[in-house]
Amino acid sequence: MAINNGDTRIAIVAETTKGFTPATPAFLLVDHLPGSKIAEAGDSNSSNTRKAGRTSSGQVVSGRRAEGTIQSELKRDAATELLLASAFCGAWEGDVLKGGKTDTSFTVEQTYYDGDAEHIRRATGVQASFSLECEYNGFANATFELLGLGCEHEVEPIADATYTNASTKPFIRGEKVTNVVIGGLNGIIPTKLSLSVMPEREAKGGFGSLSAAFIGTGKKQVEGSLTFLASDLAGMNLTGERINIGFQMESGVNGYQFSIPVSAIGVVSDNEDGTALEIEVPFIADRDEVQETDIVLTRLS
Repeated sequence: MAINNGDTRIAIVAETTKGFTPATPAFLLVDHLPGSKIAEAGDSNSSNTRKAGRTSSGQVVSGRRAEGTIQSELKRDAATELLLASAFCGAWEGDVLKGGKTDTSFTVEQTYYDGDAEHIRRATGVQASFSLECEYNGFANATFELLGLGCEHEVEPIADATYTNASTKPFIRGEKVTNVVIGGLNGIIPTKLSLSVMPEREAKGGFGSLSAAFIGTGKKQVEGSLTFLASDLAGMNLTGERINIGFQMESGVNGYQFSIPVSAIGVVSDNEDGTALEIEVPFIADRDEVQETDIVLTRLS
C-alpha cells in the first residue's frame, strides 16, 4: 500500500549535546504545510579511472548531511519558538529572544504511516534559518530551512519518547498585524511585510566521518521589507536612512512583537497595485549597541 502524503508527522526536540537525541526525548509536534520534510543529502563523486572494456567506476557519496524545510502558518507555539531560537542564534530569556551567537541544535523526527506500520526518518544536530511573509488578506507564512549533521531511517520509535501536540492558538493573519513602526512615518496603511533571519551555515566533514561532523556558522543577516499604501511620498525620503522597524502580530497571549532597533534602508520604491500606489521600504538590520543585538522578539501577555 502506498503512503499518503497526509499521513505524516513531524516532531522536534532540543538537544543537550549537539548531534545526539536525548535518551528520553519530549518531542514537540509541528503543524506544517504540505512539502515540509527532512531528508538525507550528500555529494556524489565519480571516478575518472578507465577500467577494462570501457566501463565506468561507479560513484561514492560524501559530505552526507540532513537538509529540509518546515513550512507553516505562524502561531505562538513551543515548537515554533525552538525553531526561532535556532534561527536567531539566541536563547529565550523569559519572554524575550534576541539575535546573538548561541547555537541551538535539535532533532527532527518525521514519521510516515502506512496503515498500522510506521516508517521513521530522524535527523540530528539540526539548525534552522527563518523567513516570514505576510499580506493583509492572508496568513503569516513561516519557512524554516533546516541543516543537520546526518539523517537515518529507523524501524522503531524511541522507547521512552513522549509527544506534545502543537498549540491550539490561532494562526496569525494579516488583519492581526498592528503597531507597525517605520521610523517616524505617521498615518500609513501597511499591506504586506517580509522578514528573514539567515545565519550563514555550512555542514563540514572530515577524515573518518561518513556524515557531517560540524556545522559552521558565519554572519547572520536580518533583512526584509514593509509595504504600505501611499497617502503621500514622504516614505520615499527614507532611502539611505537608519531607522527602527517594528510590528506586532496578534495580541495578548497569542501574540509576538518583532523589533529591529537599527535598520539600514535601501532604495525605496513605489509601485502600482491595481487602483492604489504602494511604497516598499527594504531594510537590512545593523547591530544596536544599546541592546547588543540586531533583532528582538517578545512574547506578549
